[in-house]
Amino acid sequence: GPAGRAAVVQLASTLTGPERITILRGMVDGLRGVRKTEAPAGWAELEKQAATDKEATQLVRELGAVFGDGRSMDELRATATSTAADAATRTASIHSLVEARAADLSPLLTQLLSDREVAVAAIRGLATVDPGADKALLQSYAGSNREGRTEIAAALASRPAWAGRLLAAIDGGQIE
Repeated sequence: GPAGRAAVVQLASTLTGPERITILRGMVDGLRGVRKTEAPAGWAELEKQAATDKEATQLVRELGAVFGDGRSMDELRATATSTAADAATRTASIHSLVEARAADLSPLLTQLLSDREVAVAAIRGLATVDPGADKALLQSYAGSNREGRTEIAAALASRPAWAGRLLAAIDGGQIE
């Protein structure tokens, strides 16, 4: 609960380097699936402390999304689209945005369908948050690599409303 999260934040505030990273990763894992919760006591101070470490900063952004921090959401969006960031960091940003059900996420994910480094995360995210994503997924199929095509087919097969469109696309030769 809130008291436990505050205690973990307090502990993380006393640590540095790999120890702090371990605690932050544990918080991210522990809050996986939680869309929104109140920031624990001491969170703002921990955010400031973590700003000097790249990995800690990314983890703080992911947690900030759960804690409803609009700035974290903006930073996660920027990281997701940044070609300067590594693929794992970009993918983690996409996952955090999807889990938090960030507002107006579909256009960002649709844009990322053509980005091979994060296309699979974008496909999965779009299928999760947008019940009308089938058209965008079908349109991106031809330009996708094998892994992307497999994910698109799986996403389209995952919803009864989309499965008929998948079959029609197969019959029409749009999907092999």
